[in-house]
Amino acid sequence: MDAETDMLTPYNSICDVFVKIGGSILDDAPHTTALANCLACLPQGHRVVILTGGGRVAKRIKANQREHSCDFQSCWKATTLALDVNAGLLASHSTRFWVTSSIAQVVAAHESGAIPIFSPAGALFSSLWFTPNWIVTTDTMGLYFAHHLGATRYVIVTDVDGVCESLPVPGSSVAP
Repeated sequence: MDAETDMLTPYNSICDVFVKIGGSILDDAPHTTALANCLACLPQGHRVVILTGGGRVAKRIKANQREHSCDFQSCWKATTLALDVNAGLLASHSTRFWVTSSIAQVVAAHESGAIPIFSPAGALFSSLWFTPNWIVTTDTMGLYFAHHLGATRYVIVTDVDGVCESLPVPGSSVAP
């Protein structure tokens, strides 16, 4: 991308596939290693961006906040920071991964052949659109970021029961 002539806008397609990896996957070391190895072997040229969930740590903080009525803002910030920690955890599995926190860093990662893992805390803390709450999940955040990066595919990797319990019906919009 030539900085002199090209401008990044939220609607430029800089991502083909946006992958949201559930924090529950990252809570399991063997699953994390296997998934990281598969992702790191993707051929260069695939413009993939990854977002991680908060996993067990985020769930515990949220539960504690509700049970003990702790300060919501600080607990929400802590769960959001768990996303960045898990981005670093996944990135520690391969030199092919780059932790990124901006569109410019995502583009630079793709240009170098790396796979960007989006670290969203800064974007969420300064966002005019996301307000702190327990309703918005990383699945919905991922869809938001995928849309603004111009992704044509959004993939959720999870081991949570009930998300997709069977193969899709032929002709449906859900892909296995």
